[in-house]
Amino acid sequence: MIDAHFHLFPPVDFKIEGVLDGQMGVTAEEAARLLDVAGVEKAVIFGLPCPEAFSLEDGNRYVMEAARAYPDRLVPVAMIDDRIEHWLAEGARGAKEHVYTQRRLRSSKRLLDGFADLSQWREQYRAVARAGVPLILHGGLDVVRRVLWMQGLAPGLRVVLAHLGWSFEPQAGNGGRATWEELRPVLEALVEAEGVFFDLSALWCGVEERRVIREALALLGPGRVMWGSDYPTDNMKPHMALGYLAGVGLTREQMEDLDRTARKVWGI
Repeated sequence: MIDAHFHLFPPVDFKIEGVLDGQMGVTAEEAARLLDVAGVEKAVIFGLPCPEAFSLEDGNRYVMEAARAYPDRLVPVAMIDDRIEHWLAEGARGAKEHVYTQRRLRSSKRLLDGFADLSQWREQYRAVARAGVPLILHGGLDVVRRVLWMQGLAPGLRVVLAHLGWSFEPQAGNGGRATWEELRPVLEALVEAEGVFFDLSALWCGVEERRVIREALALLGPGRVMWGSDYPTDNMKPHMALGYLAGVGLTREQMEDLDRTARKVWGI
């Protein structure tokens, strides 16, 4: 199995409210050990945008060094910044844009304040598309329009929509978790979109999330969805996330398709 959503970042103390509290980083050695425990072959790794603790450049360098240390286990992805072409030339296998927190991105002293201002990244999106590698997008609000807008700016761009497109925004009655009522219109709007894939990260498989996963796989069909642990969010180690996934009741073919899709999209 491939873990298609794994965060790796320097050993510094920082906080993302409600997600990571005083997290002291994730090392390459720890990542390899956790994959061994879970019986996972490889992980697609990328950092987190937390400019109060470390720059995107430092985070990307850390990911690239980790992948060089464990080239058979770790597949590096760079957080999108002004130097994305540099990271792709250095061996990054894709890009990640974390809209939820990257609105305050500081890679070159520029701030991203709102959806419209993200158009400044059109050349970076086009560089990713030219390289023929995927871009992982961490949802946020209005994610359907955003995916289609990005592909319009950069024809041929392949997008992996993290968390099945879950916005992470509190909604009435959802208890802070993903619901089929929220995700169904997102998936229905993108089911025919070319070059759009999805991952199951951060869906910890409560009763509603088990329904979300089953319904999403039925709607999207084979070759569109992959699995990811989202470690270290909520300290969800890969073997724990796989344990939750086992409770969904997927068929062997569906489990194998999650793995095949990750290998196809990431060229593994």
